[in-house]
Amino acid sequence: MTQWLVLAFFLAVWVTVITILAVSPQIYRPGLVRVPGSLRVAEIVFVVALSGLICVILAGVVRRWRWLFWVILVVFLLGCCVSQ
Repeated sequence: MTQWLVLAFFLAVWVTVITILAVSPQIYRPGLVRVPGSLRVAEIVFVVALSGLICVILAGVVRRWRWLFWVILVVFLLGCCVSQ
């Protein structure tokens, strides 16, 4: 059951990233301004890299990589600590 929740969460994250890029790409632009070259290419590279990371996470969840649980836990905890 928990495995399906994690899969659904990361799929929702991926759909959200794609939706934001399609509907309102200016949200990503301040972070991508420093990238030399075309801004559209930078946006596509960003989404492809993020999609690859999410695919690795999804594969790890399906294959039940125990170390991935700890990595995700630490990343979420650091996200909570840094935002405060």
